[in-house]
Amino acid sequence: MLIHYQKPAPAYVNLGKQAEPQLLFTLNMMTISGRQRSAKITATTAWQDGYQAMQSHLLLPTAIKPFKQKGFICTQAAITTVKKLERKVKRWKKSGFSCATLIIGDGSETMAEAIEIANIITATARKYEFPLMLELHRASVTEGIPTVLMMIKANPDLRFNADFSHYILSYRLDQIVNDALLQTLLLMQPIFARVAYFHGRYATSENIQTPKPNARAKAVYFLLLDQVFQYFKREASAGDVLFFAPELLQKLTGYAYIKRSPQGHSEYSDRYHQSLDLNTEVKKCFDQGLCSIDLPAIQRTPYDSNRPTLEINREEDFYKLDNSTLALNQAQYIVIRLGNYLNDSANKQQILLSAFIHRQQQDPRLLLDTRRNTQTHDLMMTQALLNTHADIRLHLNASEWILSEEITIAQLRPFRRRLKTLAPNIVQTSSAYATAEHQYDKPLSYTLKALLSVSVIMEIIYSRFYQRMIKK
Repeated sequence: MLIHYQKPAPAYVNLGKQAEPQLLFTLNMMTISGRQRSAKITATTAWQDGYQAMQSHLLLPTAIKPFKQKGFICTQAAITTVKKLERKVKRWKKSGFSCATLIIGDGSETMAEAIEIANIITATARKYEFPLMLELHRASVTEGIPTVLMMIKANPDLRFNADFSHYILSYRLDQIVNDALLQTLLLMQPIFARVAYFHGRYATSENIQTPKPNARAKAVYFLLLDQVFQYFKREASAGDVLFFAPELLQKLTGYAYIKRSPQGHSEYSDRYHQSLDLNTEVKKCFDQGLCSIDLPAIQRTPYDSNRPTLEINREEDFYKLDNSTLALNQAQYIVIRLGNYLNDSANKQQILLSAFIHRQQQDPRLLLDTRRNTQTHDLMMTQALLNTHADIRLHLNASEWILSEEITIAQLRPFRRRLKTLAPNIVQTSSAYATAEHQYDKPLSYTLKALLSVSVIMEIIYSRFYQRMIKK
């Protein structure tokens, strides 16, 4: 069922056929990259497995002729800029592609710049009669949901390629309580109404890509998909298609879910077969819908009596601090995760912050946690907070921001310089580890042979970054 219905403008690719609107399973070529030659997937194999469309990528150019001969609808994916967009669209249309998905920007854009990007995309799509879908992705102009909503408000014709794994990870959607999740779904309705393409993958708050999400993360993912499916079923015309392309990336990219051992990293399972399993589940959701929106319980981390962590979402939640059953008197520090960044009004944020500051003045053991989808959602927000409240004491978990902003290895050094601005307020530093895509346990001692692996080298660089932070 739709949480709230908003009638959109027409949003979908139309193949010009007098047929029922359909969900079109799409083979993303990145999913089958990096596999053994003996496991090569041909157009014939993919067609037999239920794929009817394919998606090439500028980072992995693919000859589309064998796919077109087989009857595939051919689509394109690109990481590009608005300056290059018109030239590329001309080439894509001439080459026989039906549409394209785009990653543009890096997340640092002003609101005016973001709106200008939206305007250029829609103007180019109209000029060449070529559908363009802006991808929902961290470290791009669509990194923040509030920014995306403002882009839609300024340009309602904007269309999206929904990779919801990025928002599940960045906003911890599988970790927020049910009422807050439903508020988030309500907030995202304008986005759901404009999705015309999917990049599909399971994700959790700790992993951007996983073949086996926990029960709640899986349920949240299908709740997001179902919102889009309901819009499509209401609004699609004859010949309209909604593309679903599992995009399961290899370990070289850092995205693949891996097994770690001193001998190195190995992918958990075959990504192409993962894609087929995902398609089966998605087809069931599309055909049958969700019978209910009951969600499994949130998986919580074990309680640490020495450094307990409390989530404060309402002013009255501060009374938890007076609960003797939590044995807070024995704690060295009490870490507070404050509010819900996406859902809380400015007034509510201020009420919670004032209550926290009052409590921290009474009990200096209270530390404000740096946490995704709270009042310290990212580094810029936290810096702004400290500019007006210089006495706030922090518990720094840098891995939270590395995940939410998809901080790459090349960006670690400038990121460290930005973190130094918080130094006077940091009382304790977390020992959590994460790459830009996954949380992981403490560093391993790898064999010399393992050091030949790019993914192992990337992990070691991240580990050294955190170890230096902890020592300081």
